[in-house]
Amino acid sequence: AAAVLWWLTVGSVRGFAFFLGLATLADVAIVWFFTRPAMLLLARSKFMENRALLGIRAKSETAVAS
Repeated sequence: AAAVLWWLTVGSVRGFAFFLGLATLADVAIVWFFTRPAMLLLARSKFMENRALLGIRAKSETAVAS
């Protein structure tokens, strides 16, 4: 959308479109190179094994009569 806006406009709107596209690309790069690896490391850590800390109850093991 930013490329189309830049292509079809002139003046300050073209500058806005450029920085909109630049900010979008920077946001995607930040998510891919920082947030994704950080979440993967956090998900694999011992910290996430504590279900009570996350508000998740452990399943109760009940015997089923057959």
